[in-house]
Amino acid sequence: MAKLWAQAGKISPLWYDHHSQFPATVQMLYTLAHLFRGAVAAKLFHFAYGMLGVGAVFLLTRRHISPSAAPWAAIVVATTPVYTWLWGVAYVDLALVAYVLLSVHFLLSWIEKQKISYVVLSGTLGGAAMAVKMQGIVHFGVMALIAFYVLWRSPQYCRARRGRHVGLLLLVALIVAGPWYVKSWIITGNPVYPFAYSIFGGKQWSAAQAQWYHRHQQSFGMGELPSSAVMRALPWWKRSLVGPREPHKLLIAPVNLTLWPEEFTVEVGKVAAMTQMSVGPLYLIFVPLLVIFSPRPGKLKILLIMFGILWLWWLYSMQLTRYLLPTLMLLAPAAGYGIYRSLRAGIVLRVSAGIVLGVWLVAVVLFNWLMLSPALPAIAGQVSWDSYLRQTLDVYGPSQYINDFTAADAKIITYGEPRCYYLQREYLWGDWHYHQMIVYDRMEKSEELIAAYQRLGITHILINRRYFGVSDRSEQADRRLLAAAIQAGHLKLVQRLGAGNQYLLFEVIAQQGKGSSSTR
Repeated sequence: MAKLWAQAGKISPLWYDHHSQFPATVQMLYTLAHLFRGAVAAKLFHFAYGMLGVGAVFLLTRRHISPSAAPWAAIVVATTPVYTWLWGVAYVDLALVAYVLLSVHFLLSWIEKQKISYVVLSGTLGGAAMAVKMQGIVHFGVMALIAFYVLWRSPQYCRARRGRHVGLLLLVALIVAGPWYVKSWIITGNPVYPFAYSIFGGKQWSAAQAQWYHRHQQSFGMGELPSSAVMRALPWWKRSLVGPREPHKLLIAPVNLTLWPEEFTVEVGKVAAMTQMSVGPLYLIFVPLLVIFSPRPGKLKILLIMFGILWLWWLYSMQLTRYLLPTLMLLAPAAGYGIYRSLRAGIVLRVSAGIVLGVWLVAVVLFNWLMLSPALPAIAGQVSWDSYLRQTLDVYGPSQYINDFTAADAKIITYGEPRCYYLQREYLWGDWHYHQMIVYDRMEKSEELIAAYQRLGITHILINRRYFGVSDRSEQADRRLLAAAIQAGHLKLVQRLGAGNQYLLFEVIAQQGKGSSSTR
């Protein structure tokens, strides 16, 4: 999005990508980055947010939990594999983490001192979190509940003043985050597009896509969901207690998340999941130890309550590790405090804690070496970045082939491949669940598909066979129609690309004198 907005010189909807309607504060920084140094500068922005998040945990722990626990809490965050991995990529999750933690810090400061400046700062940063991702709405909502609880428990003589503070908290957050949601409402008809479709609807979206999107989100976690037909036949209350949400799996979810991280992330191997996508063992080991330590800081109870509410929300929404991070970081002060107290306890616990920490720190160094080592030759200038990308990014070679061997006015539609950053041609995603620019379900013949391509100016099709299989027997209309179009000769195979011919590049054959070939 940032690259395309920078090239166009304006922010406009990318109707093939519903993510372009999300709040996009960090993408604005990435857009600025693309006017100068592109992906390098964008990643540095996200890296800076990662540093800010570690500092926020240190600050929160030092001020509200224990000064001695603050360094350990920061170490817990900095050695969380998924956090470390995100340090090197240009997502937006670390910005959300930083804003949530700082907002919570100032909320706790307000609870303690009741200063209006803390309310303004907490509301501003909470609004910033909601302006980064819609996920921030839930986190700020829990903070608001805590604030209302404080108001409810307030003595009568100060309730009016605290009520004004809580109102100001909400108002400031709304002012900061509101413009993104108003923008989405104006453009799509839905302030939280594409979510809540049954309530708001939304352009370029449908009930079937909303249902697929929800099912896709529900599929993460231990266990498989029943088929769509079986799900529809279940009572409404039981649909939330199947697959990854079976009661016994919810009870042991912390253990599963720690030991089997590959079940809680996108499709990766066990090693990659452990080294890059996991939460690590420190939370599971040191937080439960809090039950044996007394006394415990009072504000730690507030953090644990917030974590508990958000943990339940995560379990029932989308059990993706990356989406757990802002919630998990609320647990980092507790883990840091558990480490601090363990190292001051009896000899057995002290030695055991020291061994765990030593082994884990060595493991984290090895994990990061595994991530960094493939790029070292390029960093050192021994090989070009072009060679590095060809070796490590499967879609890079096909993208460069398209850039080199298609006309400048070619337009590409991709299936099973949303990673189009390196394409220097106009493009859009083709999979049916992304948008309604091509309404596959209303088509019966391949000629209708070709007519839709010509209407959109599509000249070529790129298919990633790893994630998108073309078949005339598929239940999905887009796959059936593509198979029919190939069989009818409407699509001409131009090249097989990538290792194992993972990618297929087709040219759209113009019909009835419309369009022309763009391959040279």
